[in-house]
Amino acid sequence: MTRHATPNLDRINIVPIVNTLKEFLATFSRGRRFMKVLALENVLGNIVLFFPLGVLLPLLSARFHSFKKVVLVAFLFSFSIEFTQWIWQHFGNYRSVDIDDIILNTLGGVLGYVFAGRLFAKRARQQ
Repeated sequence: MTRHATPNLDRINIVPIVNTLKEFLATFSRGRRFMKVLALENVLGNIVLFFPLGVLLPLLSARFHSFKKVVLVAFLFSFSIEFTQWIWQHFGNYRSVDIDDIILNTLGGVLGYVFAGRLFAKRARQQ
């Protein structure tokens, strides 16, 4: 028998930046090394996860040469992950839903797009 759960509102963060910043600052002020690593992994991991998306989308299709389209796709893809995590909470999943993940993932896609644009512009100038 499948255990159905009600999503826990404690595991849903819809306030941008504030909670992540508070946890990040608290972690570094306490001096717990393992917590610092986890905090950095969370922030950097969300950015790095979507960096390839920003690089690859324009390479895969000319439709994604637009900055706005890459931002939109990164946002929607990240949103769909968080929405899925929210749905899974009904079935006992422990994952939290966090607007900051969406922001950081989208930032990763943007940084990948900017990096790829600069890299390819530099190569075009060299040729």
